[in-house]
Amino acid sequence: LKAIYRHDSHMYCVGATISEQHTLLAFTVVMNMTQEDVDRREKGTKGRTYTTRDRVFQSYIAEVRQQGMLYKLSIREPIIQRVQFLYTGKTKLVNLLFFLDGVFVHLYQVPTKAKRRGGVEITSQPNLVSIVAKQHSWFQWDAQRNCLFLLQKYKSLSTTGSSTNLSDSIAASKHGSMSNVSSSSSKQQFMLRMFHFPDKAYKLKWEVPLRMVLHKSSGFNSLYALHNTCNKYYWGVNHRAANPTQHTMQVVRLNGNSYVLCQQQTHAEKTGELAVTLYMLHHRVNMRLRIPMADAPPEVVRHTRVYFGAIANMLLVYVPKWHFQLVDCGADHPPTLSLSFSGSEYATAIPDVQRTVSFSSGASGVALSRSVSDVSANSPAASANSSLPSVVLQQSPAHPQSSDSGSDDAPVSGGLVDLPALLVPFSATADPTGLHGHVFLDCVEGKAYEYFFEREALLNLFSRPLTQEHVQALHLAMVHMHDMELVDQVVRLLCRKHTQYLSAPVIKEYLIGMPYETIRSNATNAQLLSVLPITSQPPLSFSSKPKPYKATELTGYFVLPHAENLNVRDREQPRLPPRFRHDVVIVASDQRFVDIQQSSTKPQALMKLLSMLQSSSEDPNLGAPVNLVEEFHKNLSRGSCQFADAVAAHLQACFPRMPKPFSMQLATEYRSRAADQTNALYQWIVEAIADVDMEVRYVVLENLYCVLEELSYHCPRGFSAHFVEAGYASLPRNVFLQYLERGIFCLDEGFVTDALSNLGSSRADQLFKYELLSNFENYKQSFKIMRDHPEYVNYLLQYFLSNLPLAPPSQAVLNGPADLESTNDSPFIPRSVFFNAIMSHYGKKDYQVIVDFISANKHRLHRSVLTHAQKDPTMSVRFLP
Repeated sequence: LKAIYRHDSHMYCVGATISEQHTLLAFTVVMNMTQEDVDRREKGTKGRTYTTRDRVFQSYIAEVRQQGMLYKLSIREPIIQRVQFLYTGKTKLVNLLFFLDGVFVHLYQVPTKAKRRGGVEITSQPNLVSIVAKQHSWFQWDAQRNCLFLLQKYKSLSTTGSSTNLSDSIAASKHGSMSNVSSSSSKQQFMLRMFHFPDKAYKLKWEVPLRMVLHKSSGFNSLYALHNTCNKYYWGVNHRAANPTQHTMQVVRLNGNSYVLCQQQTHAEKTGELAVTLYMLHHRVNMRLRIPMADAPPEVVRHTRVYFGAIANMLLVYVPKWHFQLVDCGADHPPTLSLSFSGSEYATAIPDVQRTVSFSSGASGVALSRSVSDVSANSPAASANSSLPSVVLQQSPAHPQSSDSGSDDAPVSGGLVDLPALLVPFSATADPTGLHGHVFLDCVEGKAYEYFFEREALLNLFSRPLTQEHVQALHLAMVHMHDMELVDQVVRLLCRKHTQYLSAPVIKEYLIGMPYETIRSNATNAQLLSVLPITSQPPLSFSSKPKPYKATELTGYFVLPHAENLNVRDREQPRLPPRFRHDVVIVASDQRFVDIQQSSTKPQALMKLLSMLQSSSEDPNLGAPVNLVEEFHKNLSRGSCQFADAVAAHLQACFPRMPKPFSMQLATEYRSRAADQTNALYQWIVEAIADVDMEVRYVVLENLYCVLEELSYHCPRGFSAHFVEAGYASLPRNVFLQYLERGIFCLDEGFVTDALSNLGSSRADQLFKYELLSNFENYKQSFKIMRDHPEYVNYLLQYFLSNLPLAPPSQAVLNGPADLESTNDSPFIPRSVFFNAIMSHYGKKDYQVIVDFISANKHRLHRSVLTHAQKDPTMSVRFLP
């Protein structure tokens, strides 16, 4: 750190900014009113009494050079101020934003002249370039992108016009913007606006209407009643003066055009929980979450503030030691809930101040790493932003004190000891889609921490019976972290040590996420990538069914998909193409989807958003050799034949101009990638279950079979043999036969031979033999299997009797009434007839009828039986009478 400015007396700094060339320093201080301030306000203010213990804010601009001048801005009011230099890349022009909380936002240009010995000199008064906004309820400055977010009441959206009298503006703000903060639960109409400042010619990029409630914070009184210790805590503990509303609302930006306005409702502390509202502006979705804190004292609940941040292109909702929630709400897919934990066992706590190296907590998916810097109230403030200028001020304690040590303004001893951590964003340059570089500041301890996902903690989650969390953690590792090594460790852990946790939802998530990730990493056609399913987790639902959240649709505007900007329109716009679902058929009769070939508005932006390439009949990434090894039993893979057709139809519905042969080529590519991942997972499973009990083996294979059937994926080669073997050993015989009749199990020669060899001569075993053989497709091989069994003759009779053709029906029968009870329409004897013929040898009542029937056809029947028997000399003696 380098000291660049030192004031000649103690000042209580509550905000600072430095110009782009480190030549000017602007800062805001808070101080006690002088008697002159009191007299001046008592003359102009009715119904309010001021004393020298009240506070006023004052801003300064200092020249950062030897013998530089210090200039004092003229506005000195008991209203929070903030100054902010713009970083535009234009070194000769110095632009400054001045915020008077709730009153106005002004843009000034500071005239300067370069000095020979370095630095600059302010040559004249700052010029008011523009009144950006007047009355407002909340604002947020994004220093990384030079963006200003403003929340204004719908009836006070004036941003232009001449400057009004300051006292009138302050009075209007007290009755206008401050009245927006309500103690009731009634919603009001607001407008959230975003301004971009590339230079002094700023632009309004978008504005979104919102119906919302701004509550008064019960833990922090209005800043116009400056007597509460908690207000002083907010003035300087994070080195930035801010209205309490600033700490309960925040805009978090994810990838592309994704903006989320996060609001903590501070009126829910009586119920032992915190309420959070997330306005996903790009999805037009409003979601309300509740954070349970039933075991926390009311004082802790009242002072707890929720941290909102971004990591891996997901929104992080975090209360140290109490709650940890990830919301997957990126722009390229519908929003869904991700990992969520409550309680100290999973929700990582803030590390102790002495423990500043490699800290993690329990099995949580988030770890708090080393302390980045110590920015306590008694030390110089440090910026975590490496690309923007750093500001270092010599600071005194964060809480203003008067000369009277016994005054109300003296810090309360131990007043902050029991308060929970207050976390505010501290890093301005972190990529919201990245895994590292995300930093928050603990204002209570004055410590900054980097947070990230700890691989070992995520892996430990799979050692616990948390099915839903397993699915979410696996999706996180595959799609957001892109950590294939971690995914491999997870699958091997489940297969080898925790087979009981290898559930159908986990297998389904793997078989959906891995093909997508493989295609994404191989840079295959982006149109295909834009419609492939990413996860098996359901999107947010607007239904009224009980669930851990409440989601509603935001109305009053529409969004045109764009690569970087939130393009807000007043009429319905084309949407991003929906992700393919195996159980839903897209009908594109009245639906409009974004297609680069049909869009005439900024096609380059749309191409960047979807990473779309011009579709052609040839693609260099398609047609690569794929090891597609399928199960030879086609009835186990009967759905996979229609799988590629369904994907191709979905592509045609989303992109009507795509040639059909090309869509089929893309669909075949996806099917091949899915086959690769299915084969790989099956090999892991086979290796893992080789030494486990048959019951466990069957459960795992049944889970895999259910997922393959649901997704219409192919069955890997060898799957049917392992599956039927495990089912035969685990299921009751009647259940096994039901599965066999329905085609779930498929028989091969090895299984039938082994099964028959272990059966006896009891009536039940004999019937079971016939059931197995009747479901065995290779009837010629069945003769070979049965030769060593005493039922061989009866089996031959059964087979050839079933193949006896009946005489064609007479014309009278054809012209007669239909036999509604008969379901047989084949030219062969019904199955029940020859079964009764076999079973007649064991005492059936209709034995004589069956025997007569066989006798009547013996000249046809015995001829075929003798032909087969003569081929087996060992059986001929036994067969012939």
